[in-house]
Amino acid sequence: RCSSVFWGACAGATQRYNGGRRRQRQRCISDRLKAVDLITDPAAGRIYTVGRLDEESRGLILLTSDVDFSHRVSHPRYGVPKTYRVVVAGSLDDESLDKIRSGVHLSEGKTSGASVAIVKRAKLRSVAMVTLREGMNRELRRVFARVGHKVLELTRAEIGPLGLRGLN
Repeated sequence: RCSSVFWGACAGATQRYNGGRRRQRQRCISDRLKAVDLITDPAAGRIYTVGRLDEESRGLILLTSDVDFSHRVSHPRYGVPKTYRVVVAGSLDDESLDKIRSGVHLSEGKTSGASVAIVKRAKLRSVAMVTLREGMNRELRRVFARVGHKVLELTRAEIGPLGLRGLN
């Protein structure tokens, strides 16, 4: 829960005073429902999420009480592949795909590259399946923006051998 002393009211954007000098508008993060909030059984113990998704994304998130499993699947050192279904504005050309596959320079450095398979290519929008073995914050959205394509939809379809297929 948000502290009403520090954050103010927890409804949407709030104002926070920074050292009494300046007001900043911030969103109270506990207004959002998190995946671990769905587990209400106290016998489950501490629950860890495997992977994160930003607010605009959807898809597979694993929940576990095994911290070692969570670490081995999440940490880039282990290279567990994560596959996403990406819908972008415009037609993905071969030059853009080559850049994504070889790695794109972002503010943190060059991405390690990704495996990309085109599902559908059309003039107004294209669909691709993209597999990453490490992930920076909002990496796919920033990579596609860097090659000139806005991500319209982003869905994590698989983490390692586990996928959304067959889940309802």
